Amino acid sequence: MDGQQAKVLGLLAAYVSLRPSELLTGFELRRDLQLEPLDVVLFALDLETGQEPPFPFEKLDGARTVGDLLNLVTGWLDENAHEARSFDAAPAPRPRRRLDLRRLHLVVS
Repeated sequence: MDGQQAKVLGLLAAYVSLRPSELLTGFELRRDLQLEPLDVVLFALDLETGQEPPFPFEKLDGARTVGDLLNLVTGWLDENAHEARSFDAAPAPRPRRRLDLRRLHLVVS
């Protein structure tokens, strides 16, 4: 994982009230992290603020796992020569409830 992916992973971890070390790329956004599609859009919208060109929100529908979302976001950042630097200024909003790690469904491949 490169530095850009690590920063985005850290922001996503903060968004779901977890430590980055608790967030695995194989976690499913909806099932494991209890993120609704709107939650994922709001997370991406926070990253996009002030960036050009706009984030490809239509591609979010294909992001099922943390790894998918990381690849999509860092791909957009890399394609457009953005850096996660501006994301450090404003933390992403957090959902209302903390996840129960005991309820996560882990799949080991």
